[in-house]
Amino acid sequence: MTSAGFVGTAAGNGTAGYSGDGGSADFAGLNSPVGVSVDDSGNIIICDSVDNVFREATTDGTISTSTPWLDSPPPITDSVWNLHTMMATATNSDGRLDIFAVASDGYLYHKFQTNANTGPWSGWISLDSTKTFSVYASPAVRCDSAGCLMLFIVGTNGQMYRYKESTAANDSTWTGSFNLGGNFSPFARVATAMNLNGALWGFAVSQTNNQLQEICQATAGGSWSGWTNMGGTWDPQSDVAAGQNPDGSLSLFMIGIGDTNNANAVFEKRQNGANGNWLSWTNRGGLFSYKSYIGLANNARANLELFIVNNDPNGTQELMHCWKTNSANGWNSNWVNLGTNTWRTTFQVPVAIQNQNGQLGVFMVGWDGDMHYNYCDPVNGWTGWNGSNGFGNIGNSGVTFRQGIGISAVMNLDGDFDIFGVNKNGSLYRAVQDDPSSGFTGGWVSFAGIPLQ
Repeated sequence: MTSAGFVGTAAGNGTAGYSGDGGSADFAGLNSPVGVSVDDSGNIIICDSVDNVFREATTDGTISTSTPWLDSPPPITDSVWNLHTMMATATNSDGRLDIFAVASDGYLYHKFQTNANTGPWSGWISLDSTKTFSVYASPAVRCDSAGCLMLFIVGTNGQMYRYKESTAANDSTWTGSFNLGGNFSPFARVATAMNLNGALWGFAVSQTNNQLQEICQATAGGSWSGWTNMGGTWDPQSDVAAGQNPDGSLSLFMIGIGDTNNANAVFEKRQNGANGNWLSWTNRGGLFSYKSYIGLANNARANLELFIVNNDPNGTQELMHCWKTNSANGWNSNWVNLGTNTWRTTFQVPVAIQNQNGQLGVFMVGWDGDMHYNYCDPVNGWTGWNGSNGFGNIGNSGVTFRQGIGISAVMNLDGDFDIFGVNKNGSLYRAVQDDPSSGFTGGWVSFAGIPLQ
């Protein structure tokens, strides 16, 4: 209300979104504002609850994103995670584990082992005190050719940022953000991969034209190209999975948004050889939700294997898998049902990873809130979701998870599966395989190191 008693719009165009910075406040998109206050100068501060940012509408009528902390985010604990938190885990060049996630305050943090395998772990450290991210953001991380961890994540402004260790295995010192540009959904799912020559790639779907876009280094450790369209039509929040074939070529997998002939099938785009050019998209069949996550890993034969929950019109959602055969071109033509458990289709995350013994493990949260897993032994095949000898379920110790969200896995220095998950109370837990041929008899342990009784 103005001083003259008139009621008007101070900010927001009536459409949910995150847009308009630098322009007129009444043309800006706001997303579920839950709190409004006015500072001493008359500027209006608006809390955007979906994008986890503060928007500031100044007295001259413009709007911007304000930084809620003047210096750096306050220290956080192991119990401040949103149930939608998507974590990224990686093994440093010296074998230490590093875990990355956006906390409920909207800042990007990481926590790492100070000694390989034995710990202890550092506290949570903010990678950037000047930028906030959506709690739905999906970071992607891997080592570059020099052994430095490099992380990619989309900011609330829709641009891709890259963070990098200043030197190999130096978790505590990072170079800060590098803006790679682009126009992506703040919730975009990001993938990264490395050419056989050591050059890195980044992938995400543009919200400008709904095409998958790529950015790459010209050479190992070299400068970055601009964003280039890779074709296809996808949802801006569709998953993209990247992996390497036995011949060194890269393959990308996505789920289509559907048309008359190829409704929600899986599509593959691959290089024509190691460090080669990209071929056209190829339909690999299946019937899936375009919102589903794709689990991807190399099996014991080094061939890529995919895991996705199907979109059965009869309402029975089951985990399906399909795999490449003995070459980059070879493909098993039929999707195979991997067991009898039923799952939630949308946002169900199948996490696939191989351990030191060549076992291919798939981890998922069931309707019961427990973490279930299934192994493929190189000799004996799949153990089943409810197998013997501790296989099939990680502990019935009172730790329950929200289906699919907040799961991450990595192989540790001992060659074991190392699993991380955010439980329904927003606390982070960890489970470690006893050894590369056993189960998880130790169950879940809080990240603070306190076992549940």
